[in-house]
Amino acid sequence: MPLTADDFRSFADQFSGLARSIVAFEANNPNLSDGDFHTIDRLRMAALDYSDHFLISAIQETLKDLNAPLQQISDATNRMNVALRNLKNVGKAIALATAGIQLGAAIMTGQLGAIGGAIGSLVNVMTN
Repeated sequence: MPLTADDFRSFADQFSGLARSIVAFEANNPNLSDGDFHTIDRLRMAALDYSDHFLISAIQETLKDLNAPLQQISDATNRMNVALRNLKNVGKAIALATAGIQLGAAIMTGQLGAIGGAIGSLVNVMTN
């Protein structure tokens, strides 16, 4: 049985949780040797890397499953990135970044209506 986007999201959460547990272990053991600290830190980074890879797989599965409007998403995020690099107004930059994050959340849901609405919100922030 092939893995679904939800499966990959669950794996990402689990490995992100592993990284948080490793950080908690480090905090509870302040007398670690340098060697042990570096080994544990590498393990934390590996857990975060796996979490990132699982999130990427979840996004790929989500987009594959919905045949999303990839060009619209790409165009909107490219325009957002250019606008963010050139903005001087902090409030506008925060609003634009927030709209970008909301687009990411909409993509993760896999719902075309939510994605379209988030693209519209992003474009609205960029044009106002």
